[in-house]
Amino acid sequence: MKLSVSGEPRPLPGESGLAVYRAVQEALTNAAKYAGHGATAAVTLTWTHSTLTAEVVDVGGNRVAAGLPSGGYGLAGLAERAALAGGRLDAGPTPDGWRVALTMPIPGGAAEGAAPHPQEAFS
Repeated sequence: MKLSVSGEPRPLPGESGLAVYRAVQEALTNAAKYAGHGATAAVTLTWTHSTLTAEVVDVGGNRVAAGLPSGGYGLAGLAERAALAGGRLDAGPTPDGWRVALTMPIPGGAAEGAAPHPQEAFS
């Protein structure tokens, strides 16, 4: 897995930070389940003044499912969680794999009691 971060990271309110964490977690889990042998994944966190976009793209692989258990509600649940926190989830195939992108609004200032930076989970 490759991690890239651009922009200036700052805290997100609890629900937004949790939505980002869960989206990246679910996208990486899906890559492990469905991308198949030889796949790679890249996580990109892009901070702007008003948004954080977390994107996970898997490429390559033989697309043979790993046979891992699935609850069947992953992406739908993430989209709902994102919407409840004011964000948007986009997911779908790419020519070489699959892409999941979550865009969350960032409030004007650091919220008191905000969740840790999402990239800390990957440090």
